[in-house]
Amino acid sequence: MLLNNQNTITYRCGVCEAPQIKSVSMFDFVGKGGKAFFCDDCKDANVSIIKRRKMYCVKIFCGDCGEEHIFNIKPERFWDEEVAEYRCPLADSVILITGTLEKVQKRMDELDEEYMTGIFGEEMLEAEQLLVQSLENIFESLNVIHNLARAGKVSCTCGRNPSGGRGGDDISITTAGLALELKCNACGAVKVFSMNELENVDIIKKIKNLKI
Repeated sequence: MLLNNQNTITYRCGVCEAPQIKSVSMFDFVGKGGKAFFCDDCKDANVSIIKRRKMYCVKIFCGDCGEEHIFNIKPERFWDEEVAEYRCPLADSVILITGTLEKVQKRMDELDEEYMTGIFGEEMLEAEQLLVQSLENIFESLNVIHNLARAGKVSCTCGRNPSGGRGGDDISITTAGLALELKCNACGAVKVFSMNELENVDIIKKIKNLKI
């Protein structure tokens, strides 16, 4: 069987997690039997390949679990497969990829995208959903309070306004950001509903008459 004599390996440094892409040649193992790979960033040597009989023994320090893993790879797989993945047996994460440069880079990019989505995408989605729900609750609470005011069920304990009238028409309702301020035009009394209070729409809905 005729094997390719050039290969590419990629991995994340087990120390600084910087992505690494390294070139490997069959000639690297002539006379010396092995090769160590140094991180381009922190210069740590956490990957080595040793040729043993009919196997290539790859040792790699895994940043996911903090252990060193050993993969014994057959020559035909190491040199001829366009892309091959090797996983941490504890974290089940891909820690080493071998193959052609194009295929290896493509797979590394895919894994990076999956990693970023897994770490940030779900959290951002959850945060966005919580924000949307919070805003919906706030606007629903605002509508409830405005409806109470229109129905004359918002009043002040002083019971009057400058023209001598009574009831909800005497009350000014203004919003400041996501807070709601109710102010008596007669005595100047103020009641403020904070954003946190407005988020509790179930409590706001239970209000039948609102006094400042």
